Amino acid sequence: MDYEISENKINKIVFDYIENYLKNVEINYSHPWDHFVDDDGNYVESENPSVIYYYEGDDESDDAAGLFRLYFKDYWTSTNPNADKRRSESPLLTVYSNGLESALNGMFGKPHVWEEGMKLWFVKKFDIQVKRVR
Repeated sequence: MDYEISENKINKIVFDYIENYLKNVEINYSHPWDHFVDDDGNYVESENPSVIYYYEGDDESDDAAGLFRLYFKDYWTSTNPNADKRRSESPLLTVYSNGLESALNGMFGKPHVWEEGMKLWFVKKFDIQVKRVR
């Protein structure tokens, strides 16, 4: 038997699930150390202001603590078609936590049905607009 659930209901289910999943988690963020081209065209190595890394707890170097990455348009400096696509999708939120992504994919018969609910949760939690979740 198939059931139909409205998009609003799916988004609410996802929003509530993420809220509960991360309710006891201290979420911190940083701009990760990276090699990039700055606004003046100089190749630099420092914190990249065009990406934000969200992680659990105090240790940003612990890959297991990673939750999300948010990429802004300026992050995609290449001139190839993939970079053009990513620029048009930015700010682009990627789920870094395999446990969270697997749990969300397992909730529905189709993968990535949860992306809009994730976007709504993220915007409410961090007050940063997201164009796409991937």
